[in-house]
Amino acid sequence: MTTTENIAWLLIQSALGGTLAGFLGAVVSQALTESIMWGCAAGVAVYVWFLIAISELKGWYYNRRLMCIQEDQCAIGALVDAPLLSLGAFGDGDMKFDLLVAPFGQDEVRDYFRERITDSSGPFGPGPPDPSDDENLANYVAGFPEDKKNRLYVTVVHEDMLSAANRAGGRDFQDHYLARDPAVMGQEAYDHSDGDTPADFPSPNPMFRADPHETLAPYLHCELEGDRFARIMDNIMVALWTGLIALIAICVLCAAVPLPPLLCGLLSGLGAQILAFLAWLISQLVNDPDDGVAGQEDAGIVDPAYDGDSATIYPGDSLAIHGDWIMDEEHGKYFELHPVKAIYLVCRRRGGVDPPWEVIQDLTDRRADCPYPVTAVTARDAATICGQINPAETDVVQRTIERTHSQALSVAGGLR
Repeated sequence: MTTTENIAWLLIQSALGGTLAGFLGAVVSQALTESIMWGCAAGVAVYVWFLIAISELKGWYYNRRLMCIQEDQCAIGALVDAPLLSLGAFGDGDMKFDLLVAPFGQDEVRDYFRERITDSSGPFGPGPPDPSDDENLANYVAGFPEDKKNRLYVTVVHEDMLSAANRAGGRDFQDHYLARDPAVMGQEAYDHSDGDTPADFPSPNPMFRADPHETLAPYLHCELEGDRFARIMDNIMVALWTGLIALIAICVLCAAVPLPPLLCGLLSGLGAQILAFLAWLISQLVNDPDDGVAGQEDAGIVDPAYDGDSATIYPGDSLAIHGDWIMDEEHGKYFELHPVKAIYLVCRRRGGVDPPWEVIQDLTDRRADCPYPVTAVTARDAATICGQINPAETDVVQRTIERTHSQALSVAGGLR
């Protein structure tokens, strides 16, 4: 974030925190001017309600909104756009990677869309004035209502990308990321997800993301986990706990030392409010939410081909992404890999431009261009690559003796 954005975000957080603290303080102060016992009970109830609500929100967001389909899955494809960070007012800090699964190339899929959009007799025509321009195509689709856009995407997937000819040619080895398959995802997950075929009425619900990129690619969404939102919630809870403890302490003091109700109201309301706000400010410094962003510096690189350095990732590069396959209940019940546990650069696309994103900044890319396009990846290639990745990312390395011999008594002393 820029300095201006940081200042703006701090002002927004301060306004929200001040509004909440002011509301709590007003409730407590008003109540205590009438009756100490009634005011203490009302203030504690308000604080406890907010604590429970925020705890429930955090628990739902991180533990209940994502339905696990299968753990430790592997997807291979081309990066559609430069990775994006989820920021905003309450962004969770995840780094998002959008993958067009192999063996489909972006040019090929874009042409599928172009044919559907420019068919004047079809339901998606007649297309933009200049259909040869990719941006015009994307803008044209972006103007569709949600149900029409979804129908276009699932039509391209089911009738073009997964056509009988492509299936016969063995190009459907990652079709479970494009179309629901109970044999792969399990019957229970299948039954608890929405229909995703052109025949589903009134509107199909794609299992992939269908936001119009310039390439109009139906993409598998992958997210490298950040905990920015969790830090924001934790800091608010620290403030609320501080305010609650301060309120109870002042109420006990007022009960032990007879004071006028108005004075108790001011002490408890303002005291709890000020201490809560100070606790929140300290939490923001100690537990900075921006430290929970899944940025470039969080990605470790272990690759002998780079002599310890890293690679620059371009849109169009071939990646293998390893992570848990889930369904997001919040955003239209689409499927994604989340959290991403490992990202492998399979090969560089040819003709790359200046990198929009780097795994680690300011390091030189030494690897040559990819010797074959992503469209050349076969089912056997994918099985080989994922077959190497999954054990490397999931198996526990144990130091064991794999081979013994009656005469091999001592390695240090040599074979005897």
